[in-house]
Amino acid sequence: MLAFSSPPNPTSKLTANLLPCSIKHSGPIAMTSHHWNPTVHNDGTQTAYFRGRRLRGKAVILPKGYCGYVVEKTDAMVEQRRAGEGGGEPQEQEDAVETKAMELKAAFEEVVVWGHEAVPSEQAGDEYVRGVEEWIAFAHAMHSSDCSAESESGPQ
Repeated sequence: MLAFSSPPNPTSKLTANLLPCSIKHSGPIAMTSHHWNPTVHNDGTQTAYFRGRRLRGKAVILPKGYCGYVVEKTDAMVEQRRAGEGGGEPQEQEDAVETKAMELKAAFEEVVVWGHEAVPSEQAGDEYVRGVEEWIAFAHAMHSSDCSAESESGPQ
């Protein structure tokens, strides 16, 4: 199980990028326009070149009230407590669930999904755009009450 340890620094806002390739590096790098310099077009799409290959991108903006986070798994453990115990005694060893802390590194409000030579879209069958949009719809459905869902779509 995983738990978040602390909120990110509000100044560390970024744009997440989902690239159609595998990069064998995890962590920060010194960014230069030589490595990554996307061009935004009038229609909102983007073009960038990565290792000589042309990539086309589409920004998927998270709805109002949603925020994405960049997290890093740590070795720190979070102490679990039994539900219903007001005294706050730690769980007994046999009931304990190992829970590691995730450190929040940054926040984002949009994800740019990139494709080779073509702008990814749900209509074109892009699994990443569809996955992000389905996740947002699922999260909204999970966290909205029946009354608010009915008022948006009308009585059923």
